[in-house]
Amino acid sequence: MMLFSSLAASVASSLLLALAPQVGDDLVLSVERLHLGDGGQMQDAIVTIADGKIVSILEAGDGVAASAGVIHVEGAQLTPGLVDAFSLMGVTSATVEQSSEVAHQKVADLLDLDSAAFSRALAQGVTTAYLSPDSWNVIGGLGAFVKTAGAPAASLFADGNPSARVIDDAAAVKISLGIDPAQYNGSPRGRWTSSFASRRPTTRMGSTWEVRRSFYEAKAYRKARAAGEADLDPALEPLVAALEGRIPVRVQARVANDLQTALRLQDEFQFPHLILEEATEAWLIADYLGERKVSIVLGPAFDQRSRSMMLGPAAIETMRSAMHAEPICCEHLDESGLPHEHEGGFDQELGIWRPRGQALDLLLLTAPPEGLADGFYRGRSNSRLKPNPAQARLLHQAGVQVVQASVEAHDTPRTESSLIHQARTAARAGLDHADALAMITGRAAEMCGQSDRLGTIRPGLDADLVLWSGDPLSETSRILLVVLDGRIVVDNRTP
Repeated sequence: MMLFSSLAASVASSLLLALAPQVGDDLVLSVERLHLGDGGQMQDAIVTIADGKIVSILEAGDGVAASAGVIHVEGAQLTPGLVDAFSLMGVTSATVEQSSEVAHQKVADLLDLDSAAFSRALAQGVTTAYLSPDSWNVIGGLGAFVKTAGAPAASLFADGNPSARVIDDAAAVKISLGIDPAQYNGSPRGRWTSSFASRRPTTRMGSTWEVRRSFYEAKAYRKARAAGEADLDPALEPLVAALEGRIPVRVQARVANDLQTALRLQDEFQFPHLILEEATEAWLIADYLGERKVSIVLGPAFDQRSRSMMLGPAAIETMRSAMHAEPICCEHLDESGLPHEHEGGFDQELGIWRPRGQALDLLLLTAPPEGLADGFYRGRSNSRLKPNPAQARLLHQAGVQVVQASVEAHDTPRTESSLIHQARTAARAGLDHADALAMITGRAAEMCGQSDRLGTIRPGLDADLVLWSGDPLSETSRILLVVLDGRIVVDNRTP
């Protein structure tokens, strides 16, 4: 973090007049509090932007708001553009490789970059995102990193450049463990069938075997290639890159035993750069993960499984909440730290009749919207999970490198589970506010390999910024401006 000496009020005012943009898209923003994205803050800061980059950051004295050409909103606070470190925006079922459990394609070549999810995310302050392949395949191919706007739309009548823009089409190799790639599969048992589901793996063990087989094949290919005994194989090159640490391996796993399987795979193949995705039950083995110095991108934070889809409350859930408010954080945990299990029957503690937990979950879960990444959706809905909304704090305290992501939250118009909502949930559950904000800005960019370009507010980095009406982690704060590559792309200021 760069340190800036304080300037006298008169000097700051004169400097602002000189720096104020006269032409083009150059901007000068004056804010009362600046969140740098690495946990640090500045008071009364002036940020100058030119040619899509941050040019300078200065501390100012009085009189800033009156300076010509400067955007200033009383009480506003500035953050870097939010970085969604695990998202399914634009990822539809059409991206799934249906001829094999091991996919090698780039999801960037198959994305719906005109999806309305990107504009919804942008309106919620998300300026960049890592887009993951769906989880139907054991190895899902290569993920992509995008800006949520900046590319021409397919529609000839669209204003500006509203579509997502790919800036890295080989950001990570995706592996899915758990129930997702195996669900609904079954052996044809000697009968010919054209069904995609008539294949293996059909178990967690089978999924792990597919991963091991593929990487042993990649190791043999690398050896043969080095000896000049093999031709270039584009399908195996990404796995070789992952073995050598040139791109990360991202393993999507939810339950604790799948997370441990991922680490056993790392031990076997010595992946230099492993990231765990979603990790719903990571808090159950937090100390172990901390000892391993694991990097985790958490999926949506929720305090009961029936809300895990992040599509907003169902009608029956709304009625139940009216009868009995669900705990916000950890009041429902017993001394062991595990949630109470409520079986069917009359609940003496709550004073209401409850169906069995699994039946209630099935009742509240709905089918995914058409075209979305339904492998992921169905996989989570079929997993028996022990979620904990305080797990970001618990993992952070254990020394785990952890960031937060929205995953599918922006795929629907409901925004109660957007990326900023995830940080607010973590903060309410006890995570330090500076850490909660860094989880969706600077630390998320670093985990995605983009820290030299975005995630923090520093001279030379992309001018991706969000101006808030107040504290970004306050439920009452609203977005005033979103700046992407130095251009104002969302403006909610009142005239």
